[in-house]
This record gives sequence, C-alpha cells and structure tokens, in this order.
Amino acid sequence: MKTSEMIWGGLIATAIFIELNPKARKKVRQFTGLSDKTSKEINNLYDKSVKALKNINDGVTILMSEKFKMVDVLVGLDAPEKIIDNVQKALTKAKIDLNKVDVVGDSSLYDRKQYDRIEKLNGGHKHYN
Repeated sequence: MKTSEMIWGGLIATAIFIELNPKARKKVRQFTGLSDKTSKEINNLYDKSVKALKNINDGVTILMSEKFKMVDVLVGLDAPEKIIDNVQKALTKAKIDLNKVDVVGDSSLYDRKQYDRIEKLNGGHKHYN
C-alpha cells in the first residue's frame, strides 16, 4: 500500500469517526473555531431565511453549511433581476442582514453536496440560459 493511500484511508476513517461521535465533533468544532453558539446562529439564520422566502413565487434553493459558516440562496444561473430583487426584498423585510446571506446563481457547495441543510422552495432554483 502506498503512503498516500494510507494517509487518505486514515483521513476517511477519522472523518467517519468524527461524524458519528458527538464528543469528537464537539472537540473538532472547538479546535476549528466553530462553537456551538456559532452553529446555532447559522441554523437560526437558515431557519429565518427559509421562513422569509416561503412567500415568494420564484424557485430558490437555500443551503446551509456549518463547515463554511454560511447560508446561500441559489436563484439559478442568469436569473432575471426580478427574482434577485424579490429574494433581497424578502430577506430585508425579515430583517436579515444581506451581508450574512449570499444570494448567488449557483454554488459549488450544491454541486459537491457540501451542505448540512437544504430547502428547495417552489421547485428549487433553475438555470435560465
């Protein structure tokens, strides 16, 4: 077995252990600076964003990643300005700081499935090109 294979095998085993073990996950959060408080803030921001956007008629996808400490609202590639405006108005009306939520056309987090929570509203985002 090559050294690189041993390293990758060890990393995968460690990742699985951390995912399945709450105490290990808490230690990793402390080490990486992602505290339970930060995690709660991100989850609250996500919940608030979903609630705010449920009333718009446009298809959007909302992602939350604890690892990257972010909430993304996907509107689709080349989405009309009207959709972006509707999303921003709904978030502003719910008193959500637009600096804390990214309104984007697409996300590599979505493509790589690197999110902890996802909500597709009105069928989710679509590409308009």
